[in-house]
Amino acid sequence: MFPPIIWTAFAIYIPTFLAGFLSQSQYTVIEDDTEITVTETSHNLRDQGEPTAAEEEIKIEETIILQEKPPRIWRTLLTGLPSPSSALWSLVTLVVNTALVLATTDMVYRARAFYPSNDLSFARLGYVSPTEAKLLVREPNPSQLPIFVTYRLAGPPASYEDASWQSVGTITSLGNDTDYTDVVTFPLPNHPDRTYQWATSNNHTGYFTVPPKTGHVPST
Repeated sequence: MFPPIIWTAFAIYIPTFLAGFLSQSQYTVIEDDTEITVTETSHNLRDQGEPTAAEEEIKIEETIILQEKPPRIWRTLLTGLPSPSSALWSLVTLVVNTALVLATTDMVYRARAFYPSNDLSFARLGYVSPTEAKLLVREPNPSQLPIFVTYRLAGPPASYEDASWQSVGTITSLGNDTDYTDVVTFPLPNHPDRTYQWATSNNHTGYFTVPPKTGHVPST
């Protein structure tokens, strides 16, 4: 649901960004001094049978001192807001946000084309208890069947341990109904804190450590 929200927000962001950049002043008023002068002038109109009239002349002088606003680079980059005093950093933050939206679009529409997963083959370890482990295997290539799963002790063996590879299961068939996956469950000797290596015949391998019994903590 996030890509439509991102695109809608970006469509609102572009005209808002341009309007903010064009309408904001790059100067701030640091001093505003206004001086008003009133001059009164009288006129004698008695010769014309009218009373004396007075006129006032008002003169207003305003002095404004402006200072250019600082660019505030980090504010511009982190918020995406335009800087009225720096066209360069305004352009940089616009390009960054545009690149992020294009990256979102690329991830949504092109990722599958560049990273196809139709023939994905993997083996992932699942649940591991003190006595057993589960391995999820996916293999869509029928030429890899049957798949053999083995494991062995990864560290130096004790006198009572066997360090050779042990066969624990075989996968003979995989189909589209299970998305070419199957689970192999194999028993483990009850030896907590021992690390084992597992491997499959279709070239997947990994390691796991046997956890302690319930109610106990690891010794390491």
